[in-house]
Order: sequence, then C-alpha cells, then structure tokens
Amino acid sequence: MEPQHIFLIFWVIMAATMLTVMYKRGKKALDIFPDISSVHILFREKGVSGNSRKSLKTKLGGARNVLEIIVTNDELWIRSPLLFAGFGKTYDLLHKVQLLHISNAELNKKNVVITFNSTQKTETTLDLKMKKAQEFVEIINKKSV
Repeated sequence: MEPQHIFLIFWVIMAATMLTVMYKRGKKALDIFPDISSVHILFREKGVSGNSRKSLKTKLGGARNVLEIIVTNDELWIRSPLLFAGFGKTYDLLHKVQLLHISNAELNKKNVVITFNSTQKTETTLDLKMKKAQEFVEIINKKSV
C-alpha cells in the first residue's frame, strides 16, 4: 500500500471519529431542550454571535453566527446546532432559563447584554450580537417583570 493511501485512510478514520465525538457531545448537551414544536415561540433568531463573561476562556472564545435564540412564553433558550453544541457547553453558551430569572437585558450599541441566574444559581452574563436586538430586549423586558 502506498503512503498516500495510508494517509488518506488515516485521515478518513480521524474525521469520522471527530464527527462521532462531536455528535455524541452535542446530543448530550442539547438534551435540556424539549422539541421546539411543543412550545409557543414569541421570538426566534438564528445566526447569532456571542460570548460569556464567565471566565477568560469564555470571554476570548465564543460563537460566531451559530447560536439560536428562542423566547417562549416562560423561557429563554440559547442553543446551537448539534455538531457545535459540545463547544457551546464548554464556552457557557447553552442555556435554558426561566424568564423570571433574567435580571437584566439591555442594548449596548448593536449588542445585547443579558444577565440571569442559571440553573446552578450563579449569575451569568452573555454578550450577544443580534440582528433583531431591539425586538429581543423589548420582549425580554416585558416578560421578565
């Protein structure tokens, strides 16, 4: 067998392994969200960028144009596609939050700064870059009072 064939086989095995690991991590991370057809959606935007202020790692890391923001009657969902969900969890960008736990949502230029108490009872602040930022902030501020 020639070296380029060995390299190709090795590369295919590594790529398949990485995709399998990303799929399993993503599936596990997205388990907190119910089926989207089972809830009433008040607001939804895909292609959102953002980062968390939790640590230096999450401030420097983040997501670019892969987050999905969903507001239901009583919850805020911040999630990402299946293959990126494992990274989203690592960088503190997967959340399912009761609207009553949101303490602040404000527009800062074109970014949204949102602060809430997460499920671990710790305060979380996210910076989100959205196209429909004004509409999002109005809905959150109306529903979280």
